[in-house]
This record gives sequence, C-alpha cells and structure tokens, in this order.
Amino acid sequence: MNENEVKICKFPGCKKEVHDTKSLFCLEHDRDIRDKGKKAGKAFAAVASVGLVIIAKGKLGGGKS
Repeated sequence: MNENEVKICKFPGCKKEVHDTKSLFCLEHDRDIRDKGKKAGKAFAAVASVGLVIIAKGKLGGGKS
C-alpha cells in the first residue's frame, strides 16, 4: 500500500479515515466495537456462572427420589 493511499473505515455507511495503518475502523467505531465486546464478555460470564450454579445444585442436592 502506498503511503499516500487513504484507508477508509469498514463500518457500513462510515466514510472517515482510519487512525492507524493497521486499523480497519475509524477511532469512533473502534471504541464502540471494543466497548460492546467488553459488555458482551461480562454478560456471557454472568450467564455461564448462573448455569454452572444450576448444574452444580442439580448434581449435589438433586438426584432421583
């Protein structure tokens, strides 16, 4: 890629330049995507921990009567 070639953000409808030569998104969308990833990771961890608690209770205290 030539140094004078400008990279454009890959986010649909965005026509801004990227902030780094290795980036795919402009700074605004890069932050937005990173924040959504952090929130999704926390939500997944919460759901997984609740699922593990339910499974553990079923194995420890449950059983067939």
